[in-house]
Amino acid sequence: MQNYKPGMYIKQIDGHSMIDDEFEEDHLTGLRLHLADGSKTKPLSLIGTKMSYDPEEFLKTLKYTKKDQPTSISFLIDQYGICDVILKRANGKEESLSTENADCMLELDEITERNYALPKETPLVGFHG
Repeated sequence: MQNYKPGMYIKQIDGHSMIDDEFEEDHLTGLRLHLADGSKTKPLSLIGTKMSYDPEEFLKTLKYTKKDQPTSISFLIDQYGICDVILKRANGKEESLSTENADCMLELDEITERNYALPKETPLVGFHG
Protein backbone atom coordinates (compact mmCIF):
# COMPACT_ATOMS: atom_id res chain seq x y z
CA MET A 1 0.00 0.00 0.00
CA GLN A 2 1.39 3.39 -0.99
CA ASN A 3 1.42 5.97 1.83
CA TYR A 4 2.58 9.07 -0.04
CA LYS A 5 0.26 10.87 -2.42
CA PRO A 6 1.03 14.07 -4.37
CA GLY A 7 0.17 17.17 -2.36
CA MET A 8 0.97 15.63 1.02
CA TYR A 9 3.28 17.53 3.35
CA ILE A 10 5.27 16.86 6.50
CA LYS A 11 3.09 17.41 9.56
CA GLN A 12 5.40 16.08 12.25
CA ILE A 13 8.75 14.36 12.77
CA ASP A 14 9.41 12.31 15.91
CA GLY A 15 12.95 11.69 17.15
CA HIS A 16 13.44 8.81 19.59
CA SER A 17 16.51 8.96 21.86
CA MET A 18 17.79 7.22 24.93
CA ILE A 19 20.34 8.25 27.54
CA ASP A 20 23.29 5.93 28.14
CA ASP A 21 24.14 6.44 31.83
CA GLU A 22 27.48 4.68 31.48
CA PHE A 23 28.75 7.30 29.02
CA GLU A 24 26.28 10.09 29.94
CA GLU A 25 25.45 10.48 26.27
CA ASP A 26 22.26 10.82 24.33
CA HIS A 27 21.77 8.39 21.44
CA LEU A 28 19.28 9.01 18.64
CA THR A 29 17.70 5.60 18.09
CA GLY A 30 14.93 6.25 15.55
CA LEU A 31 12.67 8.68 13.75
CA ARG A 32 9.17 8.67 12.34
CA LEU A 33 7.71 10.95 9.69
CA HIS A 34 4.02 11.91 9.74
CA LEU A 35 2.47 13.09 6.45
CA ALA A 36 -0.77 15.05 6.04
CA ASP A 37 -3.07 15.74 3.12
CA GLY A 38 -5.11 18.47 4.76
CA SER A 39 -7.66 16.35 6.62
CA LYS A 40 -5.79 13.19 7.69
CA THR A 41 -2.35 12.55 9.14
CA LYS A 42 -0.58 9.32 8.18
CA PRO A 43 2.41 8.15 10.27
CA LEU A 44 5.00 6.27 8.22
CA SER A 45 7.02 3.32 9.46
CA LEU A 46 9.55 3.97 12.20
CA ILE A 47 13.14 4.17 10.93
CA GLY A 48 15.40 2.72 13.63
CA THR A 49 14.02 1.71 16.99
CA LYS A 50 11.69 2.98 19.67
CA MET A 51 12.40 1.66 23.14
CA SER A 52 9.05 2.27 24.79
CA TYR A 53 9.87 -0.15 27.61
CA ASP A 54 12.90 1.90 28.64
CA PRO A 55 12.35 4.73 31.17
CA GLU A 56 15.43 6.48 29.78
CA GLU A 57 13.83 6.82 26.33
CA PHE A 58 12.88 10.31 25.18
CA LEU A 59 10.70 11.57 22.36
CA LYS A 60 11.24 14.92 20.67
CA THR A 61 8.62 16.10 18.18
CA LEU A 62 9.01 18.80 15.54
CA LYS A 63 5.72 20.13 14.11
CA TYR A 64 5.18 21.76 10.73
CA THR A 65 2.40 23.41 8.74
CA LYS A 66 1.87 23.25 4.99
CA LYS A 67 3.44 26.72 4.60
CA ASP A 68 6.29 26.03 7.04
CA GLN A 69 8.09 22.96 5.69
CA PRO A 70 11.72 22.01 6.34
CA THR A 71 14.09 23.28 3.63
CA SER A 72 17.07 21.03 4.40
CA ILE A 73 18.04 18.02 6.46
CA SER A 74 21.51 17.33 7.89
CA PHE A 75 22.78 14.06 9.28
CA LEU A 76 25.56 14.34 11.85
CA ILE A 77 27.69 11.22 11.88
CA ASP A 78 30.12 9.93 14.52
CA GLN A 79 32.21 6.76 14.59
CA TYR A 80 29.11 4.64 15.33
CA GLY A 81 26.73 6.10 12.73
CA ILE A 82 24.13 8.87 12.69
CA CYS A 83 24.17 10.63 16.05
CA ASP A 84 21.77 13.48 15.23
CA VAL A 85 19.40 14.77 12.56
CA ILE A 86 19.02 18.53 12.13
CA LEU A 87 16.21 20.11 10.14
CA LYS A 88 16.27 23.69 8.89
CA ARG A 89 13.16 25.82 8.40
CA ALA A 90 12.69 28.52 5.73
CA ASN A 91 13.31 31.22 8.37
CA GLY A 92 16.79 29.73 9.01
CA LYS A 93 15.94 28.15 12.38
CA GLU A 94 17.70 24.82 12.89
CA GLU A 95 16.13 22.13 15.08
CA SER A 96 17.76 18.95 16.34
CA LEU A 97 15.91 15.65 16.77
CA SER A 98 18.27 14.62 19.57
CA THR A 99 17.30 15.72 23.07
CA GLU A 100 20.89 16.32 24.26
CA ASN A 101 23.53 16.53 21.56
CA ALA A 102 26.62 17.82 23.41
CA ASP A 103 28.69 14.87 22.14
CA CYS A 104 27.35 15.18 18.60
CA MET A 105 28.17 18.69 17.41
CA LEU A 106 29.73 19.65 14.09
CA GLU A 107 32.40 21.63 15.95
CA LEU A 108 33.91 18.36 17.23
CA ASP A 109 36.66 16.85 15.06
CA GLU A 110 35.19 13.35 14.88
CA ILE A 111 31.75 14.52 13.64
CA THR A 112 30.98 14.76 9.92
CA GLU A 113 27.88 16.17 8.23
CA ARG A 114 25.80 15.17 5.24
CA ASN A 115 23.43 17.98 4.22
CA TYR A 116 20.56 17.64 1.74
CA ALA A 117 18.32 20.42 0.42
CA LEU A 118 14.63 19.53 0.36
CA PRO A 119 12.59 20.79 -2.61
CA LYS A 120 9.13 22.28 -2.01
CA GLU A 121 7.51 19.17 -3.51
CA THR A 122 9.49 16.37 -1.87
CA PRO A 123 8.85 13.14 -3.81
CA LEU A 124 9.66 10.90 -0.78
CA VAL A 125 10.71 8.02 -3.01
CA GLY A 126 11.16 4.94 -0.85
CA PHE A 127 8.94 6.07 2.03
CA HIS A 128 6.27 3.43 1.47
CA GLY A 129 4.80 1.05 4.02
